[in-house]
Amino acid sequence: VGSEMCIRDRYRLLHRWIGDRALDFELVLEAGEEGQEYAILETRDSTPVVRGNSVSAVNKGIARMLQKLQSTNFSWEGSRISLPVVWPQSGADTVKCDIPWRWYGSVWQSTYESTFWEWDRWERELDLMAFNGVNIVLLTEGTELVWWKVWRTMGFRDDEMDEFFYGPAQLNFQQQGIEINWKG
Repeated sequence: VGSEMCIRDRYRLLHRWIGDRALDFELVLEAGEEGQEYAILETRDSTPVVRGNSVSAVNKGIARMLQKLQSTNFSWEGSRISLPVVWPQSGADTVKCDIPWRWYGSVWQSTYESTFWEWDRWERELDLMAFNGVNIVLLTEGTELVWWKVWRTMGFRDDEMDEFFYGPAQLNFQQQGIEINWKG
């Protein structure tokens, strides 16, 4: 059930970007040896096939397959999608994920920018993380709620905490200990 759900979610990811043409693809999450992640890309009988030994490798393989077929380019600055009528034949190609942990995010980015994102922007960002094989994300949104709940159990009052906590765009200063409270 686990791998079937993962593959179904990969089709949903692909569908958000290329619509019903996602159904042209054959996506396979295969058991592999521990260690290096990889995806094998090929086109068989006009069917793009992406096989990988991890979810992030399959994600990266999908993006690379579309780039290989010269039909798309995904980036944070914009994307170009131009699909062929018939997928061209291509031999097998292997994409290796040489770095085991592929990082995204920082405390600066996540409070300055993403605090104010709507779902459409979050979904695009998550999709682009997937296409780039990201498998570890640093997002600090919500940590202040945890602090709030802990401190309330310690006897702090809401008005005391209101004085302490910053607004969403400046939380990074507080989380890094650069400033003590909103009043400086």
